[in-house]
Amino acid sequence: MTDEVIDELRADWRRQEIQLDDFRRRLNRSRLRTTWVIAFELAMDLIGVLAGLWYAVLAWQFRDLLFGLSALTLLVIFPPFAIELYRLRRRSLLWVDRTPEGTLRYALARIGLARRILRLQSWSAGALLLFVGVVWAAAWMGWISRRYPLRILLTVWISAAAFTLLWSRWRLRQGDHEHETCERLLSSFAKAEEDGSAASET
Repeated sequence: MTDEVIDELRADWRRQEIQLDDFRRRLNRSRLRTTWVIAFELAMDLIGVLAGLWYAVLAWQFRDLLFGLSALTLLVIFPPFAIELYRLRRRSLLWVDRTPEGTLRYALARIGLARRILRLQSWSAGALLLFVGVVWAAAWMGWISRRYPLRILLTVWISAAAFTLLWSRWRLRQGDHEHETCERLLSSFAKAEEDGSAASET
Protein backbone atom coordinates (compact mmCIF):
# COMPACT_ATOMS: atom_id res chain seq x y z
CA MET A 1 0.00 0.00 0.00
CA THR A 2 1.37 3.44 -0.94
CA ASP A 3 2.14 6.22 1.53
CA GLU A 4 -0.53 8.41 -0.12
CA VAL A 5 -3.22 5.85 0.61
CA ILE A 6 -2.05 5.47 4.22
CA ASP A 7 -2.07 9.25 4.67
CA GLU A 8 -5.58 9.39 3.24
CA LEU A 9 -6.75 6.73 5.67
CA ARG A 10 -5.21 8.61 8.56
CA ALA A 11 -6.88 11.84 7.43
CA ASP A 12 -10.23 10.05 7.24
CA TRP A 13 -9.68 8.73 10.75
CA ARG A 14 -8.86 12.23 12.07
CA ARG A 15 -12.04 13.58 10.49
CA GLN A 16 -14.04 10.84 12.19
CA GLU A 17 -12.31 11.64 15.49
CA ILE A 18 -13.35 15.30 15.17
CA GLN A 19 -16.94 14.21 14.60
CA LEU A 20 -16.73 11.87 17.56
CA ASP A 21 -15.37 14.60 19.86
CA ASP A 22 -18.35 16.75 18.95
CA PHE A 23 -20.59 13.77 19.58
CA ARG A 24 -19.06 13.23 23.03
CA ARG A 25 -19.66 16.87 23.96
CA ARG A 26 -23.28 16.61 22.88
CA LEU A 27 -23.71 13.41 24.86
CA ASN A 28 -22.23 14.99 27.98
CA ARG A 29 -24.59 17.96 27.66
CA SER A 30 -27.50 15.60 27.13
CA ARG A 31 -26.58 13.55 30.21
CA LEU A 32 -26.42 16.73 32.29
CA ARG A 33 -29.87 17.76 31.06
CA THR A 34 -31.18 14.28 31.88
CA THR A 35 -29.92 14.63 35.46
CA TRP A 36 -31.79 17.91 35.86
CA VAL A 37 -34.89 16.44 34.21
CA ILE A 38 -34.85 13.51 36.66
CA ALA A 39 -34.65 15.90 39.61
CA PHE A 40 -37.49 18.03 38.21
CA GLU A 41 -39.70 15.03 37.47
CA LEU A 42 -39.14 13.58 40.94
CA ALA A 43 -40.19 16.91 42.45
CA MET A 44 -43.30 16.97 40.24
CA ASP A 45 -44.08 13.35 41.16
CA LEU A 46 -43.90 14.22 44.86
CA ILE A 47 -46.19 17.21 44.33
CA GLY A 48 -48.56 14.98 42.34
CA VAL A 49 -48.73 12.40 45.12
CA LEU A 50 -49.36 15.06 47.76
CA ALA A 51 -52.03 16.64 45.57
CA GLY A 52 -53.60 13.23 44.99
CA LEU A 53 -53.77 12.58 48.73
CA TRP A 54 -55.31 16.00 49.30
CA TYR A 55 -57.89 15.39 46.57
CA ALA A 56 -58.70 12.02 48.13
CA VAL A 57 -59.36 13.71 51.48
CA LEU A 58 -61.58 16.35 49.83
CA ALA A 59 -63.44 13.68 47.85
CA TRP A 60 -64.13 11.79 51.07
CA GLN A 61 -65.21 14.89 53.01
CA PHE A 62 -67.45 16.43 50.37
CA ARG A 63 -68.40 13.28 48.41
CA ASP A 64 -67.12 15.08 45.31
CA LEU A 65 -66.64 13.00 42.15
CA LEU A 66 -64.23 15.43 40.46
CA PHE A 67 -61.85 15.30 43.41
CA GLY A 68 -62.27 11.53 43.50
CA LEU A 69 -61.39 11.12 39.83
CA SER A 70 -58.42 13.47 40.24
CA ALA A 71 -57.15 11.47 43.23
CA LEU A 72 -57.59 8.19 41.32
CA THR A 73 -55.62 9.56 38.38
CA LEU A 74 -52.76 10.96 40.45
CA LEU A 75 -52.45 8.05 42.90
CA VAL A 76 -53.26 5.02 40.75
CA ILE A 77 -52.97 5.70 37.02
CA PHE A 78 -49.92 7.99 36.72
CA PRO A 79 -47.47 6.47 39.29
CA PRO A 80 -46.65 3.43 37.07
CA PHE A 81 -45.80 5.83 34.24
CA ALA A 82 -43.62 7.91 36.58
CA ILE A 83 -41.77 4.87 37.94
CA GLU A 84 -41.03 3.47 34.49
CA LEU A 85 -40.00 6.92 33.26
CA TYR A 86 -37.53 7.27 36.14
CA ARG A 87 -36.12 3.81 35.47
CA LEU A 88 -35.57 4.55 31.78
CA ARG A 89 -33.94 7.92 32.43
CA ARG A 90 -31.59 6.38 34.99
CA ARG A 91 -30.56 3.73 32.47
CA SER A 92 -29.84 6.43 29.91
CA LEU A 93 -27.08 7.81 32.18
CA LEU A 94 -25.05 4.58 32.19
CA TRP A 95 -22.01 5.26 29.97
CA VAL A 96 -19.30 2.72 30.77
CA ASP A 97 -17.25 2.29 27.57
CA ARG A 98 -15.74 5.64 26.48
CA THR A 99 -13.91 4.24 23.44
CA PRO A 100 -15.06 5.49 20.01
CA GLU A 101 -17.11 2.37 19.40
CA GLY A 102 -18.41 2.36 22.98
CA THR A 103 -19.42 6.01 22.68
CA LEU A 104 -21.41 5.41 19.53
CA ARG A 105 -23.05 2.30 20.94
CA TYR A 106 -23.97 4.27 24.06
CA ALA A 107 -25.48 6.98 21.84
CA LEU A 108 -27.53 4.33 20.03
CA ALA A 109 -28.69 2.92 23.37
CA ARG A 110 -29.73 6.41 24.52
CA ILE A 111 -31.71 6.91 21.33
CA GLY A 112 -33.48 3.59 21.90
CA LEU A 113 -34.31 4.56 25.49
CA ALA A 114 -35.45 7.99 24.35
CA ARG A 115 -37.89 6.35 21.95
CA ARG A 116 -39.32 4.28 24.81
CA ILE A 117 -39.58 7.40 26.98
CA LEU A 118 -41.43 9.28 24.23
CA ARG A 119 -43.84 6.41 23.71
CA LEU A 120 -44.42 6.27 27.47
CA GLN A 121 -45.17 9.99 27.49
CA SER A 122 -47.60 9.47 24.63
CA TRP A 123 -49.38 6.80 26.66
CA SER A 124 -49.55 9.15 29.67
CA ALA A 125 -51.06 11.83 27.40
CA GLY A 126 -53.59 9.24 26.27
CA ALA A 127 -54.41 8.51 29.93
CA LEU A 128 -54.96 12.23 30.49
CA LEU A 129 -57.34 12.36 27.52
CA LEU A 130 -59.19 9.37 28.97
CA PHE A 131 -59.49 11.25 32.27
CA VAL A 132 -60.86 14.26 30.37
CA GLY A 133 -63.41 12.05 28.63
CA VAL A 134 -64.60 10.56 31.93
CA VAL A 135 -64.88 14.01 33.54
CA TRP A 136 -66.78 15.36 30.55
CA ALA A 137 -69.18 12.39 30.59
CA ALA A 138 -69.73 12.73 34.34
CA ALA A 139 -70.41 16.45 33.98
CA TRP A 140 -72.84 15.79 31.12
CA MET A 141 -74.67 13.26 33.33
CA GLY A 142 -74.86 15.85 36.10
CA TRP A 143 -72.60 13.94 38.49
CA ILE A 144 -70.10 16.80 38.74
CA SER A 145 -71.12 20.20 40.03
CA ARG A 146 -71.16 23.00 37.47
CA ARG A 147 -69.60 25.40 39.97
CA TYR A 148 -66.20 24.23 38.70
CA PRO A 149 -64.72 25.99 35.63
CA LEU A 150 -64.85 22.74 33.68
CA ARG A 151 -64.48 24.33 30.25
CA ILE A 152 -61.24 26.00 31.30
CA LEU A 153 -59.95 22.86 33.03
CA LEU A 154 -60.83 20.59 30.12
CA THR A 155 -59.21 23.01 27.65
CA VAL A 156 -55.99 23.10 29.69
CA TRP A 157 -55.89 19.30 30.05
CA ILE A 158 -56.61 18.66 26.37
CA SER A 159 -54.01 21.24 25.33
CA ALA A 160 -51.38 19.62 27.58
CA ALA A 161 -52.13 16.16 26.18
CA ALA A 162 -52.10 17.41 22.58
CA PHE A 163 -48.79 19.23 23.09
CA THR A 164 -47.25 16.07 24.60
CA LEU A 165 -48.42 13.93 21.69
CA LEU A 166 -47.15 16.38 19.07
CA TRP A 167 -43.82 16.84 20.87
CA SER A 168 -43.35 13.06 21.18
CA ARG A 169 -44.11 12.55 17.50
CA TRP A 170 -41.64 15.28 16.46
CA ARG A 171 -38.91 13.93 18.74
CA LEU A 172 -39.43 10.39 17.45
CA ARG A 173 -38.81 11.61 13.89
CA GLN A 174 -35.74 13.51 15.05
CA GLY A 175 -34.55 10.38 16.87
CA ASP A 176 -34.73 8.42 13.61
CA HIS A 177 -32.32 10.93 12.04
CA GLU A 178 -29.97 10.73 15.04
CA HIS A 179 -30.06 6.93 14.87
CA GLU A 180 -29.07 6.99 11.21
CA THR A 181 -26.19 9.38 12.01
CA CYS A 182 -24.88 7.10 14.77
CA GLU A 183 -25.13 4.05 12.55
CA ARG A 184 -23.25 5.85 9.79
CA LEU A 185 -20.47 6.97 12.15
CA LEU A 186 -20.20 3.50 13.66
CA SER A 187 -19.92 1.97 10.21
CA SER A 188 -17.29 4.57 9.22
CA PHE A 189 -15.20 3.89 12.31
CA ALA A 190 -15.37 0.16 11.77
CA LYS A 191 -14.27 0.58 8.14
CA ALA A 192 -11.46 2.99 9.16
CA GLU A 193 -10.19 0.50 11.72
CA GLU A 194 -10.21 -2.32 9.19
CA ASP A 195 -8.40 -0.19 6.61
CA GLY A 196 -5.94 1.03 9.23
CA SER A 197 -5.15 -2.54 10.29
CA ALA A 198 -4.67 -3.58 6.67
CA ALA A 199 -2.40 -0.57 6.08
CA SER A 200 -0.20 -1.37 9.08
CA GLU A 201 0.20 -4.97 7.96
CA THR A 202 1.25 -3.95 4.43
